[in-house]
Amino acid sequence: MTAGNAMLGNGQIGSVLVANHIDKRFEGIAALSDVSVHLEPGELVALIGPNGAGKTTLFNCLSGVLRPNSGQILLKGRDLSGLAAHERARLGLARTFQRMELFGSLTVREHLFVAHRAQRRGASLWRDLTGRSRPTPQEREQCDAVLELVGLGDHADRPAHSLTLGTGRVVELARALVCDPELLFLDEPSSGLDHRETEHMGTVLEQVRAERGTTILLCEHDVAFVERLASRTYVLDCGKLIAEGPTAEALASPQVRTAYLGAGAA
Repeated sequence: MTAGNAMLGNGQIGSVLVANHIDKRFEGIAALSDVSVHLEPGELVALIGPNGAGKTTLFNCLSGVLRPNSGQILLKGRDLSGLAAHERARLGLARTFQRMELFGSLTVREHLFVAHRAQRRGASLWRDLTGRSRPTPQEREQCDAVLELVGLGDHADRPAHSLTLGTGRVVELARALVCDPELLFLDEPSSGLDHRETEHMGTVLEQVRAERGTTILLCEHDVAFVERLASRTYVLDCGKLIAEGPTAEALASPQVRTAYLGAGAA
C-alpha cells in the first residue's frame, strides 16, 4: 500500500499516537514533508528508509526533541504541541537513542533506579547519580521486575562498563521500560549488534509486547529484524512517506525496493 493510497494516516479513535501532516525544515530545506503516522494499542510498527530519509528527525519531532514547523501530534487524544520531551515522557512516552549512553560506574539496576526517579517530579537526580539516595522496597521491586522481563536479572549488580554492546542495548531498553510507558520509540536498537545479539534483542521485544502490551515504534536498518517483528511498516525517503501498510506489502513496493534496497532491486 503506498502512502498516497493509505486510509489510516489520520488515525482512528483509540489510537495511542496520531501524527498528522508533519513538516520540518532546517534553514529552508525540507527534512519532513506532510508525514502522517498512527500507532494502535499493542502494535509494533517499523519506520525504515535509507540514510538521510528523515527517520531520526521524525522521532525527534514525535518525542519533543524538535518542534515541527507544522502538523499535529496527539498522544491518546491529547495535543502535544508545546510540550517538551520530559513532559511527554511523563505522559507515557519513552525513547531509546541510536548512540548508546550509559553511566559506566553505575550498575544495571542503578540505571533503572535513576530513570524511575528522574521521571518523578521533585526527584533529585544528582543524589541518585552519586549514590546518596537509596531505593525504596517498592522501587527496587519495580526495577527488578523489569530486569527479569528483559533477561537481565543475573546482570543487575554489574557496572555498565563491564557489559557487552548487546547487553548494554538491553539495559537501555529496560531503562525506558521501568517508567512503564504506553508508547516506546526505539532508535536503531540492533545497531552494532552481531547476529546472536540481534536475535536476543528481537526475543526481548517480543516478550515485552506479550507481557506488557507496550506500543512500539521501531526505527531500524535491519530489514530481517523488521520483517520478524513489525506488523506494519512506514517507509521514508527524502523526508516523504513512500509506502506504508503490512510489512511484507510495504517492503515489496517497487518504490521501496528502489529507494531502500537499491536501484537494481526493482
